[in-house]
Amino acid sequence: MDESTRYVEVLFRNYYRNSFNPPGIPRIESREVAYQPFHSQSMVRHLGFRDWGGLRGFIADKVPRNLYLSSAYFRNPAASEMDAKGWLGADLVFDIDGDHLPTENCRGVELVTIECLNDALTEVRRLIDVLMYEFGIDEKYLRVTFSGHRGFHVHVEGPEEVISLTQDERRMITDYLTGKVDPTRQILVNRGDRSLLITVPQGVDANQLHRLYGSVGRLINAASRYGKVTAGLIKSKAGELASDLAIHIDEVVTIDTNRLMRMPNSLHGKTGLSAVELSLRDLDGGIEGVLGKAIAFRRGNPRIRLTQKLPISKVLGETVHIKEPGDVESVPIHVAVYLILMGIAQLAE
Repeated sequence: MDESTRYVEVLFRNYYRNSFNPPGIPRIESREVAYQPFHSQSMVRHLGFRDWGGLRGFIADKVPRNLYLSSAYFRNPAASEMDAKGWLGADLVFDIDGDHLPTENCRGVELVTIECLNDALTEVRRLIDVLMYEFGIDEKYLRVTFSGHRGFHVHVEGPEEVISLTQDERRMITDYLTGKVDPTRQILVNRGDRSLLITVPQGVDANQLHRLYGSVGRLINAASRYGKVTAGLIKSKAGELASDLAIHIDEVVTIDTNRLMRMPNSLHGKTGLSAVELSLRDLDGGIEGVLGKAIAFRRGNPRIRLTQKLPISKVLGETVHIKEPGDVESVPIHVAVYLILMGIAQLAE
């Protein structure tokens, strides 16, 4: 392990010993824990803990580079075979990442940029609106975190009918969110205590739809951009509407009922940023506020030397003047940690 990696490992150790705030994730005793050590590419899995105190002591000792928690609940989470764990249910989880966004700001971007993060923030707001106002999910069941890298995670931790959803049922949800459901045939309408899939009647206009079904949300708003909203317009613009309404989630993550998710408030091993928990108000405050909460290291301005060309002028919102391999500059410590972990820089002698 080189000096720069040891330097970052010490920072991670201090964070987990002194600053790590265990998230309010329910039923920790029923979840599998896994981590990646600093000195290995492999994963240590099938760990179980009775409470957050035991887990916090463990991670302060092991100092993980990456730390994960299962979305699933098990009778015996520490069992080494999945069949022996005894599946009890799983949170409904969503991953929105810049990698999956077809925006100009995110296309081909390898390093974190404010512009791409802003697009991911817009997408997670759209997702939350659908979960709350179309699926009828109560805000108290939603846990939103910054991923620590290029996006966001959303955990739906209840009620029980959500926890018990099968993979096929979760696939139906991803089909609806990603626009695979034909918008000329089906609308999801939240009726307060339940959500209903209804068919779009022929020959009715937007006002009639509102009177019949209450708010039909995104479909009417999207269709109104193409003219007076009628069933005929919706049918004629089906392809455009499916694209307009699609929310770009990682479908595999949502369908998986045994998914390991990055533990909220843990550090991301590629960036050194915290996968910080966020309120809905935090999301409304903009991406600069999110990044401000995610910065785990603030004291110091180490000198770094680039080992590769730096293709962007702003790193995590901070201006960096060096560009070419061998260039040296003192930068804020969170920028130094990020560039070291991304393999772009090392500590300068």
